[in-house]
Amino acid sequence: MNKHGNAYLLFLTALLLGGCGANQNNAPAAAAQHSIQAMRSATAMAIEATKLPAAQRPPLLEQARKQLKDQEKDYMRLQALAAQRARWASLMQQAAEEAQSRLLHSSLEQARLETLLAKQRRITAQAAEQARLRHRIAQDAIRQSVRTNTLLAQVRASRQLALASIDRLGFSPAATQPMARVAHAKPIPSPARKLSATPARLTKKPAMRVSAFDNNTGDAMRGMRLARKCRLCHSFEPGTPGPHGPSLYGVLDEPAGKQPRFHYSHALTKAAFIWREEALEAYLCHSGRAIKTLTGNHHATTKMPPQHICGQDAKDVIAYLRTLKAQAARTHSSSQAKPAS
Repeated sequence: MNKHGNAYLLFLTALLLGGCGANQNNAPAAAAQHSIQAMRSATAMAIEATKLPAAQRPPLLEQARKQLKDQEKDYMRLQALAAQRARWASLMQQAAEEAQSRLLHSSLEQARLETLLAKQRRITAQAAEQARLRHRIAQDAIRQSVRTNTLLAQVRASRQLALASIDRLGFSPAATQPMARVAHAKPIPSPARKLSATPARLTKKPAMRVSAFDNNTGDAMRGMRLARKCRLCHSFEPGTPGPHGPSLYGVLDEPAGKQPRFHYSHALTKAAFIWREEALEAYLCHSGRAIKTLTGNHHATTKMPPQHICGQDAKDVIAYLRTLKAQAARTHSSSQAKPAS
């Protein structure tokens, strides 16, 4: 093959390489630019190498220019395609970010719903526990009511028997002799007369005690009557818990949730407050609200249902508990005063 044929083959090779680069849709714009530069260089090398006569050069140059224009058009198409793909990639990235944001929002919403569901389950469990406790208290109240009615029936029967016995005793000849002796007996001095004859020095200290009791804010006797309902769950004996609650014997001024032999709620087990009068007054009025205030935990709960013993009623019950506290203190002092055997 002569040198004209070699130059033409070199030119076609460069043209084919450039065309293949332009027809590859996945090639980047930089590769297309490199293909155009390679084709220009090959065209110049072909013209310089062949040293064709001037009459033969115009067709070859015209063909080279045409191929160059085609390569430039391919490059422009590749550049437009690259820009389109860049916009598409930007849109896809934006859509991916929006999807990720929605997924994150959905995850947070699901976590919030799960938290609310768990809280609702805890509230439902607490309500069920309180319902079971109220049911047990109601059953205990019914049993105590039945026992009370039975005792009342026994008292009525005993009273009727006593009245019948008294009626029979009144008509008995043997019973009239003691009554006659009583009729002729000396009169018994009146207790009021004895009290009026008591020196003032003997009544000074009791009067001070009575005045001190009057100045107290609670009525212990009335509080003892109000505390009868507490016996449905609690006991008033030392060291012996009730069927559903701890012993209230000496509970005043004692740490909360520390009595042995009773299983407290989690909030009272971890509590660090003392059963002062203010704490007991709030707890007797509404145990559910008081436990949150006393422990400082807004999620704290207690097994004791709200008793609604508020105001003066609560003060009277606390006055009765104060007498139990004093009794406990006296028992403790007497036990320490006994000599060791």
